[in-house]
Formats: sequence, structure tokens, C-alpha cells
Amino acid sequence: CAWNDDAHFLQRMINRINADRTANKKLLILSDGRPESSGTYKEKDLKKVASTIPCPYLSIGILSSCVSKFYKNYKVVENAEEISSVIVKAVNSLLL
Repeated sequence: CAWNDDAHFLQRMINRINADRTANKKLLILSDGRPESSGTYKEKDLKKVASTIPCPYLSIGILSSCVSKFYKNYKVVENAEEISSVIVKAVNSLLL
């Protein structure tokens, strides 16, 4: 199983958002727990990178409250049955 480096991938998305000249960009982040701390970036780096998100966003913690440590705008899904409705509501709130 390969590691997933949340800060690295978030930085890559931020770079893509910044390079795109399209207006009204939004970002929806889904997380299933504490970020992996192997690789180039560490948890402290995720906090730093998350603070530079240049557009409206929402991070959704799926059965995990770890998103509260890294993102200002977050929602925690406590129950697997809620995932789809929370995502639909999140997309709706980002678009309105």
C-alpha cells in the first residue's frame, strides 16, 4: 500500500487552481482520517498549505474529526449513511 501525502496533493491542487484563470473556483476535500506523515510533507505542513487555499472550500471528514485540526471550513460525517447527503449539501453550499 502506498502512502498518501495530503499536503503534497493539496499543494498540487492549489497550484492548479492558481494557474486556472476561470472564475468562481471551489474546492471540496474529502478525508478519511489523520494524514499520512511519511513522504515529503508532515502534518504541520498540511496546516500551512491549507491556510493558503485561494478559493471557497469545504473539507469533509468521513468518520473522522481530524479535518478540524487542519481546515477552518470543515464538516464531520459521523455516520456512513450520511456521506452522500452531506456531500450534496456541501456542493450546494459551495455553489450558492
